[in-house]
Amino acid sequence: ELAKLIEEVYYRNERVQILRNKRSMAWLVGDPYMQAIEKLIDLIAERDPEWAKEITQDLEHVLRGKQ
Repeated sequence: ELAKLIEEVYYRNERVQILRNKRSMAWLVGDPYMQAIEKLIDLIAERDPEWAKEITQDLEHVLRGKQ
């Protein structure tokens, strides 16, 4: 089952949400998706370093559950 999910996210560039008791616990994404996210972050940082810093701080709060 896990191997099938990994193939879906990698070869079809899909994202799979993992739920537990109807609550989102995680996402499974492929390497191409993460490469695109990293490229987006790099482009933002190059063009507007201050905004990139602000986004980073906001995301850190979200990741720590302090939205």
